[in-house]
Amino acid sequence: MLPLTFVVTRAAAFMVSNALPWFAALATRVMARRLDVPEIVVHGICLYLAAYVAEVERNAALVCPMRVFHDLRRNRPAHRPKSSSRASA
Repeated sequence: MLPLTFVVTRAAAFMVSNALPWFAALATRVMARRLDVPEIVVHGICLYLAAYVAEVERNAALVCPMRVFHDLRRNRPAHRPKSSSRASA
């Protein structure tokens, strides 16, 4: 016999996994009615925004301040070059 907590957890997970698509469809329908546009337009905009955010996050990871700092530190020369211009004494 399975423990009661396991059965309740599995039942809750099953209900949530079935409810999420329904809530997403409801949110899309409500937003489309509010904006007075077809649902497919709202869906397309959501996909575009998701792709845009993913691209921004990918590019932000490329210019992460800590990564830039370590790259600059790694490429910096070990000694400072001496000045070629000498002051006349």
